[in-house]
Amino acid sequence: MQIPGKSYEEAAKIHEVSVGTVKDHMAKAMRFLKQELGAKLFMLLITLLGLLN
Repeated sequence: MQIPGKSYEEAAKIHEVSVGTVKDHMAKAMRFLKQELGAKLFMLLITLLGLLN
């Protein structure tokens, strides 16, 4: 539910959900990616996403 360049609060407002819901969805998505990609690719993805912000 996160929108690139937006805070959790901004994403929650756009999607008309609570900040907790946005955080929960992001945590679930990250767990899924970590399981599917493996730890090394997951860390690479997190690093690349950090560079975009």
